[in-house]
Amino acid sequence: MKTKKVSIVIVAILLILIGYYWAFDRVSKRKILGWEFSSAMTIQEIEESQLKSLRSTGHADLPPFGYENAKWEKLKSLYRPGDIIYLVSSSTNMENGEDSITGGYVLTRGDIIIFEIVTYVS
Repeated sequence: MKTKKVSIVIVAILLILIGYYWAFDRVSKRKILGWEFSSAMTIQEIEESQLKSLRSTGHADLPPFGYENAKWEKLKSLYRPGDIIYLVSSSTNMENGEDSITGGYVLTRGDIIIFEIVTYVS
């Protein structure tokens, strides 16, 4: 009986670990799905880039990421020392033969994507 309980505990632990891997090891999956990771960027670099982009389109009064600023603030609140923010993009060939380009930023902690913001889809 004791061996059966130990086996059940071991199986439960393995299922938890497998679930953790599939739920949180998303950096590797994103690379497999075609995301291209650019060099790491600091919060300050990203905010400066976003504000420059907003100014060039006549929206200088908006905060970084414009109307999506709440997502940016969420990313910043999740940021911890040692985390890395990457600019990412992906190009996908659609069923109609056209390319779809998507991009944004991902906050990573080790090999785990903690949060992502999609900034463009075309």
